[in-house]
Amino acid sequence: MDETAQHRVAASEPYADFDAVTGKQAEEVVATLPSIHGPPDRELQYILQMIAVAQDDIRHVFLYATASLGLAALAVTQVPLASIVALPWLVRVVLLVGIGSLAAASYLFFKYARAMHLNRMRMVRCIPTLYVVRVRELWAGEHSGWQRNKRLFHGAQGLMLVGVTCVGAVVSFLVLSTTSMV
Repeated sequence: MDETAQHRVAASEPYADFDAVTGKQAEEVVATLPSIHGPPDRELQYILQMIAVAQDDIRHVFLYATASLGLAALAVTQVPLASIVALPWLVRVVLLVGIGSLAAASYLFFKYARAMHLNRMRMVRCIPTLYVVRVRELWAGEHSGWQRNKRLFHGAQGLMLVGVTCVGAVVSFLVLSTTSMV
C-alpha cells in the first residue's frame, strides 16, 4: 500500500463511525486540515478546484456589485425629480445617503473582486510547479487574499445595508405619503 493510501486509511479509521464523533473529536475533525500532498494529478486537481472556487467567489461578488449599483440607478431614475424636490429636507438627505452608500458599496465590491482576481492569478502561477501549499495559503492562509481584503468586502456589505435601508425608507415614505393623500 503506497503512502497516500495509508494516509487515507489512517485518516478514516478514527472517524469510521461518524455518528460516534462528538465533542473534542468532532472539533479536531473540523480544525485539522487534511494533507494536500499526493500524486501530481491530485495536486493539479486541488489547484484547479481552488482556482474554480476563487472564480465562483468573484462571480458572487460581482452579483452584489451589480445589485447595489442597479438599486442606486433605480432610485435615481425611477423617482421623479419633482417628487424628490417636494420631499422634506431630511428625506432628501436620507435618499442621497442611500444612493451614495449603494454607489460606494458597488465600488468596494468591484475593488474586492479585482483583488481576488489578482489572487486567483497568483494561484494559476502555481500550476507548473504544483505548489499546493502556496495555493492553500493564497486562498485560506494567514496572509491570504481574503485576509488582506476582507475590510473591502465587509465595508461594501455595510454600505449596501445602509443604502438599501435608506432607499427603502424613502420609498416607504413616498408610498405612505401618497396613500394618505388619496
